[in-house]
Amino acid sequence: RAFLSNCKSPLGPPTDPMEVSTEDHVQFWSKNPENKGSEPHGLHNAHFKAAIQSPLLAKCDAIFRNLPLTTGYVPANWKNLMNFAIEKKPGDFRLTKMRTIQLMN
Repeated sequence: RAFLSNCKSPLGPPTDPMEVSTEDHVQFWSKNPENKGSEPHGLHNAHFKAAIQSPLLAKCDAIFRNLPLTTGYVPANWKNLMNFAIEKKPGDFRLTKMRTIQLMN
């Protein structure tokens, strides 16, 4: 926590409004493969891809993704992430040839 508190920008949050529009959300999930990524709570990409078929669910998901950007509130389970670098090709440890994955909880 001490490390993260020292990573804060002295300028504060950006002044440009950040927003994930419903269109951005739909475009992002329409390009993601269903069999990649997961959350520890049972949701995976297929759930989000299915939800973009409904304008109402897509809007709700976009709103949830905007909450940290607009309010500064971050759900507790989003704070417990670890980044791991794994090899794309066995034995090739060059940073440019590694893939970073995030493990939650």
